[in-house]
Amino acid sequence: GSIFMVSGEKLNVPNEGFGESAFFVRIPKEQILHQKTPIEISVIADGQELEVVKTAFFGPEK
Repeated sequence: GSIFMVSGEKLNVPNEGFGESAFFVRIPKEQILHQKTPIEISVIADGQELEVVKTAFFGPEK
């Protein structure tokens, strides 16, 4: 899948700071097996993975 920021702008967070934004997630239909599909999103800065956020993609009922 892919992820896009709703604002379309880069999110800049100061060192030791906190940032918040909204995202669109696109997942191919064949990968959506349930109405609530678990996903993991890597948070990356300067090419280094800082953390992995676990959440869910809510799609249409099949």
